Amino acid sequence: MLYKNYIVTVYLDIPIAIPANKNEIFPIHFDGLLTRIMAEEARSFDYSRLTAEDIELPLEKWGKTKMIYKASSMMIKPPAKVYREPWMGTQTWLDYGRVLFPDSFNKQIRNGQGVYKSSAGYLHLIDTPQVYFYFCGDGQAVKHTLEKLIGRGIGVRANAGYGQVRKITIEPSKDYSLIAEDGYPARNIPVDEIEGDIRWPVQRGTYKPPYWDYEEATICYVSPRWHWWPVKQPAEVLKEILKHNKKPDTISEEGEDQ
Repeated sequence: MLYKNYIVTVYLDIPIAIPANKNEIFPIHFDGLLTRIMAEEARSFDYSRLTAEDIELPLEKWGKTKMIYKASSMMIKPPAKVYREPWMGTQTWLDYGRVLFPDSFNKQIRNGQGVYKSSAGYLHLIDTPQVYFYFCGDGQAVKHTLEKLIGRGIGVRANAGYGQVRKITIEPSKDYSLIAEDGYPARNIPVDEIEGDIRWPVQRGTYKPPYWDYEEATICYVSPRWHWWPVKQPAEVLKEILKHNKKPDTISEEGEDQ
């Protein structure tokens, strides 16, 4: 099959939630997003690594031994900002049940542990109007899969409304599925699969879906944070430093510029 290169633009109505309690966080990878959609379509809502390996994505594969899909992680453009928001998990129906069935209910349901545990914490929210992905693959097949995402969410706690998707477009593009336009990695790439640049960030992580499964984690070149987090690029920081350090014009006693 002849695969082509595309850019996906995901228009959001609600910010994307990112875990705030993890030392290492990664952006959403496009192949991971497609795998989640296709797994849920197959009624596998809690899919494992073995389930993910059975799902064949309509994307081109690349690599020598650690094969990866030619699909980038998410990217953002200005305007975008990040802020922190508290969340709380509780089950108010437990209180109602304890009133009706005080003898049996307390013995069967525990909200101090397990799946019914009440908890609280913080989320990082990336507030951006759009996120972008690049991929090389079957455009029609990918479009058909992404249509199921309209009205739903991406990122963590999507079932609570975060990262709600309003519209998705797919357009032809240059190939930025592995290496981004600025020359940095566009996704997690195992270091032994490519001759990297000394500037590229390196981090231990996973390189195929599901990305939360660290059983096969390895050292990877990763997408720099300014691709997907509202921080300034090195060139922007350098420009501000040079502007700040620029000496003002001085005037001599004769009134001429020095």
